[in-house]
Amino acid sequence: MVAAIESAASAIGGRVDIRVDLAEGNRPRVGSTVHFRVTSPIDGQLLVYNIDLASGSAYQVFPNRYSGGAASTGTKLRIAAGENITVPKASDGFDIRVQEPAGRNRLYAFVLPQHMRVEDIAARGMDMDNIKDLQGLFKEIEDRTLRGIEVFDRPANGDRGAAMYEYEIAR
Repeated sequence: MVAAIESAASAIGGRVDIRVDLAEGNRPRVGSTVHFRVTSPIDGQLLVYNIDLASGSAYQVFPNRYSGGAASTGTKLRIAAGENITVPKASDGFDIRVQEPAGRNRLYAFVLPQHMRVEDIAARGMDMDNIKDLQGLFKEIEDRTLRGIEVFDRPANGDRGAAMYEYEIAR
């Protein structure tokens, strides 16, 4: 399963320095609240996933229906160059509380070109529930990213990027 995810992240490319992390650091404790952060030097559509490496369970962090503004309707996938997106932000009215199991997790952030159709992919994870076919989802993101790569010229600095952040839930 992790191989499919790594393949998608690699296909999307690391040419652009996307940053993803937890505001609270890489060892949050069970019961604490966390805030996921993403910053991108390019405009694009943002998808963020959290994966528990031991169980293989995963959920979509962004976009989600619980965040305020346009993201709650599924229409806000956009991240502007230099923008910092935090989930949840103070005005969202919900928290993300760390739960068992303790162990290693990974965040994956994908910034994809505006011309790519990903609204349907994002719509599947809006409820932040466990993603049933994670490998299939990441394979679909990879396929869509590679489709058209020769049709569209890439700017010298890149028009897409992927980032990974590993953290460990502690007891």
